[in-house]
Amino acid sequence: MLFCCFLIVLFFGVRDMELSFERCGPENTTAALVYALGYARQNGIKFVVVASTRGITGRDAVTIFKGSGIKVVIVTHGVGHKEAGVFQFEDPGLVEELRQAGADVYIGTTVFESLDSAIKHVGIQSQNRLIADTLRMFGQGVKVCAEIATSAADAGFIPVGENVLCVAGTGKGADTVVLLRAENSKRFLDMEIIKILAKPKETKKEFKARCDYKGQ
Repeated sequence: MLFCCFLIVLFFGVRDMELSFERCGPENTTAALVYALGYARQNGIKFVVVASTRGITGRDAVTIFKGSGIKVVIVTHGVGHKEAGVFQFEDPGLVEELRQAGADVYIGTTVFESLDSAIKHVGIQSQNRLIADTLRMFGQGVKVCAEIATSAADAGFIPVGENVLCVAGTGKGADTVVLLRAENSKRFLDMEIIKILAKPKETKKEFKARCDYKGQ
C-alpha cells in the first residue's frame, strides 16, 4: 500500500487536487501522509504538523517524510489527558525514537483543553468549547489541525504567518490534511485556514455509530 502511494505521487504528483475518503479512520493514514508529502514537495512547504495520540501515526509520519527535508512536528496529549497520571503513547520510549529521527515532539495541553475541560464536567460551557465545536462542523480532523498548529507554534516548533501542513484524524490514524497559517494561542482567531486538502465524507456522527466510538 505504501509503495503504491509513493508511485502515484512520484509519477503523477498531487496537482493541487483534493483527496476525499469515503470513511473516517486509520485505514486512511498512509494515503493522507503520502498525499501531504507530495503536496509539501510541490508547493515548497517546510513544516508538517501531525497529531498522534498513541505515537503510531507519528512514527508513520517520520518514516514517510524521512529524507524529504521537511520538518515533522508531532503533537500529542499531555500526561493525564485521558486518565490521571497516564501518558497515552503505547511505548514511552517512542518519544525519544521520534526525536532521534529528527522530529520535534510536543507533549502538553492544547488550546481547547485544560481548565475548559475541567469546568465542562460541572456543567459550565466555555467560549473555547464554542470555537472547537464550530471547527468540528468542518470535520473532527479540521478542528484538530487548527489545535495542533497552535500547540506547535506556541512551542516554537513552527513559524507563525507561514504556510504549514497539518495532518490529523477522527479517532485513530489520519484522514484529514489542512493547509494553514498558524498563530500563537493568544492570537488564535488570526489563524488562516487556507485549504482543506483531504478529509473524509463520513461525518463524525456516522463514524461513531459505525464504530461504537466513545471518544478519547
